[in-house]
Amino acid sequence: MTDDVRELFEEFDALNANVWESRYQFFLLNLRRWFAFLDGNPPIARIVLQQLNAELEFDGWYERCLETMGGMVGSGTLHWPDDPRQTLALQLMLFRKFDRKDMTPYDFCSHFLYSENDYDVMIHDLSTQLFRPMVGDLRRYLQRALREAPRPFEFEADTAPASDRVVRLDHNSAEYIEAVDAVQKVEEALEQANDYPDQEDREQRIAEMSAGRRLFMAVRVRVDVVVGLLGRGLAWLATQFAGQIIGKLADLAWAAIRVLLNL
Repeated sequence: MTDDVRELFEEFDALNANVWESRYQFFLLNLRRWFAFLDGNPPIARIVLQQLNAELEFDGWYERCLETMGGMVGSGTLHWPDDPRQTLALQLMLFRKFDRKDMTPYDFCSHFLYSENDYDVMIHDLSTQLFRPMVGDLRRYLQRALREAPRPFEFEADTAPASDRVVRLDHNSAEYIEAVDAVQKVEEALEQANDYPDQEDREQRIAEMSAGRRLFMAVRVRVDVVVGLLGRGLAWLATQFAGQIIGKLADLAWAAIRVLLNL
C-alpha cells in the first residue's frame, strides 16, 4: 500500500468513527463530512460513482421493503440483494438519502429498526447495525478496486468513469447562484482569517476556491475536475475547522455543489 493510499484510508477510518460514535444531534453533520470525503477524493469518487451508484434502483427497492411492514412500529424487513456489491450500493444510497434529507433516520428506524422512543438509541442502532458493517464492506471493496487498478490514482481515458461526465451549467438557476456564492463565502472567510495557523496553506486554499469559482464561469464543467479541485479541499476545511465559521461554510459550499452537479 502506497503512502498516499495509506493516508487516504487513515482519514477514511477517522471519519467513519466520527459517524458511528455520533449522538443524534451530530449524526447528519458527521455523515455529510463522510460523504464530502468520499466525493472529494477522485480515486474513491470514481469507484463509487462508476461501480456503486444505485440511484435508479433504490426507490423501487425501498418501496418493496416498505410493503413488508405489519401493524407494529419497526416491523418492516430489508430485503438485501444476493449480490454483495448491489447490497453495498443500496446501503450507500440509503445513507446518501439521509445526507440529502430525502428521508430522515427517525422515519427509517420507525419502519425497520425501532427499539425505543429515544433518538440517541435509534442513531446508535442505525450506526452499529447498518453503517459500521457497511463501511467495513466499503473499505475492503475500495482496497480491492484500488489495488486492481493499473495505477491507483489514475484511470485509463478510454474507461471514462461516470464521474467524468460533463454538466451544463445554467448561470441563472438558483442552484448555480447558491453554489458559486457559497464557494465565494469560503474564500472570503479564509481571506479574513488572520489567526489561520499556516499562512502558506491559507494562501493555497484561497487560490483553490478562486480557481473553483472561475471554473464555474464556463457553460460546461467536468464533474471529476470540480471534485478534484474543490471537493477534497472543502472536506479538509470542514474537518479541520469543525464548529468554526470556515468549517460550517465549507460544509454548506460542498452541499450546494453536490446539488448543482447532482452528486
